[in-house]
Amino acid sequence: MAETQSMNAGEPQAGVVPMRFEDIYLAYYKRVYNFIYSRLLHRENAEDVTADVFVSVHRNLSRLDLSRGTFNTWIFSIARNAVRDFKKRAAFRCEVLGSVPETFAPEESFPENGGRDNTLKNPDNIWLQQLLQQLTEEEGDLLMYRYQMSLSNAEVGEILDISVEAVSARYQRLLKKCRQMSRQMEQASGRLWQGDS
Repeated sequence: MAETQSMNAGEPQAGVVPMRFEDIYLAYYKRVYNFIYSRLLHRENAEDVTADVFVSVHRNLSRLDLSRGTFNTWIFSIARNAVRDFKKRAAFRCEVLGSVPETFAPEESFPENGGRDNTLKNPDNIWLQQLLQQLTEEEGDLLMYRYQMSLSNAEVGEILDISVEAVSARYQRLLKKCRQMSRQMEQASGRLWQGDS
């Protein structure tokens, strides 16, 4: 069973699971929501899936076993699976039921920072979004784990059930692929790639 501790809102201490569900919610909501939003690019859908994640966390908290991995690994595995389930349901509705799912097109601005400096009208953000759309779901997840959620290679390895060395190798290949894609996009648009300046 997980070690528990009462705490204030914010980042939980390493290896310690907040005792109260409310503390977990306050500490993780923003990170979980941002991960889900970055995968779905739709505010209402991201809110719904985030709610599903925290319902699952609440239901399963008493069964959490930290000897099998970190709390970060556990909660982001739930989030990753919730996004996949949502996408499967949306595809099912579209293919089998004939209804069209809500758009996955990006909204005008990210909810983070009230949309300031994160609007998809910003050329840098448009550029990044175009690059991300060319990646597989697993590649996009890898970038989110590293750069948005700041998970360690060990935590990512636990989520993906691979070694730390394999995570590192995947990151290296992915960064190389992103550089190549960026250069191709730059050549197509005439824009200078920032990594070459």
